Amino acid sequence: MRERAVGTRVTVGATTLDVPDRVLLDASFILAVRVPSEHHHHQAAVLFAGLVRAARGRQVTLYVFPRVIDEVWWAMARLLWDSHNGPGAWRKLRKADRKHSFRCCAAELQAVTRDLTTAQWVNVTDVLPSDVSAAIALVTSPSCSLEPADAFHVAVMNRLGVTGIITSDPDFAQLGRLRCLRYDGK
Repeated sequence: MRERAVGTRVTVGATTLDVPDRVLLDASFILAVRVPSEHHHHQAAVLFAGLVRAARGRQVTLYVFPRVIDEVWWAMARLLWDSHNGPGAWRKLRKADRKHSFRCCAAELQAVTRDLTTAQWVNVTDVLPSDVSAAIALVTSPSCSLEPADAFHVAVMNRLGVTGIITSDPDFAQLGRLRCLRYDGK
């Protein structure tokens, strides 16, 4: 078993982030790292390089899970389809035709998936039935206003003892027990 990481500080431009010992990489962050045309790509890429160094040095443990990879696939398929067919072209596709967009960018999607699932510095975790139950409990709680997909992220994070998420999604900030690390300067 891997020994527990201790956390670290990562500097991005003029900002220094205190990164907890266990961090989930959200789809928005992975996309910003992988796609140079994405807003805040440079900041995300610099933060990513720092996280990889920290993970290799066992200061931080990084996680992804299948739902995050699925979100990356859909977002990349849309971006790649639009880059070849014009802005907004993917949204104009019928749902049945969107599968074709995956075929056209299969090599890019395979590269992202391979990088995430074979890297020694990232943990791809399974999703358990208890995660589904916990996500439902979060969504139906009157004190929580998370969207179902975000609640699913939090349920997996809670089970794993993950206390930080790197994202551009402001909805995670409402959970005081999680450190929401924003790479987009907000």
